[in-house]
Amino acid sequence: MDNSKDSLNSNEHAASKLKNGLLNDHASQKKLGFLIESRLDIPGMQYQPTGNVREALYPGQQVKFLWTLRPPDAGDYRGTIWVYSKPLSLNSTSQERSVLGTQRIEMRVVELIGMEGKTARILGSVGCIVGLLLGLDKLVFWIWDSLIGFLSLCIYFSDMRNGCK
Repeated sequence: MDNSKDSLNSNEHAASKLKNGLLNDHASQKKLGFLIESRLDIPGMQYQPTGNVREALYPGQQVKFLWTLRPPDAGDYRGTIWVYSKPLSLNSTSQERSVLGTQRIEMRVVELIGMEGKTARILGSVGCIVGLLLGLDKLVFWIWDSLIGFLSLCIYFSDMRNGCK
């Protein structure tokens, strides 16, 4: 028990030194994790985000990189995903990074019923709007019908309360 109190006190002491920027001993060299950078390169395709994407990787955790791809035309696309790492430490000032790996990717973009991507997206948007209008038409009718029914009941009970027959 005394050992844990000493350990707790030394951790609090180290934390207070760290807050004050005075921690320059061997403990400051301890690695906290890694900064993982990833970059997608696919010539001829639009994607977001562009450039390097960075995520911190700590022990026992995972990182996930996601891109949104928008091909301009049907066809075959080839590219590369680059993954780099850089150690994170308490006094990390090094800009040195190492390549963890590369992954070649290939994808085939096909047309939808003879339509290219842009045309299919426009047609899909128009279909959503038409469906929404048709659905709203029935919804508006239902709300109006319910409102008329509710008002009729209110008038009926109001007349009953006033003694009108």
